[in-house]
Amino acid sequence: MRFLRIAAIVLAAASVVSFAVLSARSAGKNDPPVLACSVDGMIEVPVSATDEELLGFVSASDKKDGDLSGKIVVTRKNFFDSNKTTIITYAVSDSDNNVAVLNKRLRYTDYNTPRIYLTNDFIFPSKREFNLGMYVRAEDAWGNDLTSQIKLITGEVVTSDGRYTVNIKVSDHMGETTEINVPAIVTSDDYGQLRIRLNEYTTYIKKGEVPDYQAFIKDINNKTNKKYTTADIVVDASEVANDTPGVYNVYYKIFDGKGDDADVISMSRLVVVVEE
Repeated sequence: MRFLRIAAIVLAAASVVSFAVLSARSAGKNDPPVLACSVDGMIEVPVSATDEELLGFVSASDKKDGDLSGKIVVTRKNFFDSNKTTIITYAVSDSDNNVAVLNKRLRYTDYNTPRIYLTNDFIFPSKREFNLGMYVRAEDAWGNDLTSQIKLITGEVVTSDGRYTVNIKVSDHMGETTEINVPAIVTSDDYGQLRIRLNEYTTYIKKGEVPDYQAFIKDINNKTNKKYTTADIVVDASEVANDTPGVYNVYYKIFDGKGDDADVISMSRLVVVVEE
């Protein structure tokens, strides 16, 4: 009987000790960190903004560990919603492995959908094989090369005289797609001996903008016996509707004379993409 009484006292004491230990641990448990953002609404940054710059908008702390701002990490979602905005997530943990998470909406102030560029004028001699894909490149708003992801669709191999539509499409890592239709011109006229070369063969402009198309002329590669200068080049931008988004052509031509009977002896082409 005395033994049972002693055992009961020992068990009771052990229970008290266990409760005290658990209470002490509970009292030392830290509350989750508090994440705060200096921007109330949407965060707006250029596409060049780094993670370090995005982290500059937030801070974190808790009662036990103090300032935890240096431990915050940020992740970005690789897609846009219908308003061309996305979500970034800030997260931080403390010494007790409590985690705090903050989601913020983000807009890139200078984002544009991928851009497709022609590296020549898409005017080809007839009855010769050519690879259209060799003359196209693309990049995204971050300057990443997307050329390998271009989808180029055309009909049968075009080697006879005519104007053929080439569909060019490419998407960026945000899921946004650019698609343009560009005419490939195949001609039996021999422009190889007298070639008008441009600084670039594709340009993107905003609605209402009117570029100086003369400034796109680089030089003339002349293998003929007759002398020509860039002053002989006639610029025809009559197709371009500057106030209407779309894809247009500006033609650069050299004629063998003057008047209505003059023939085109050299031609090059600039593709103009009018954006909103």
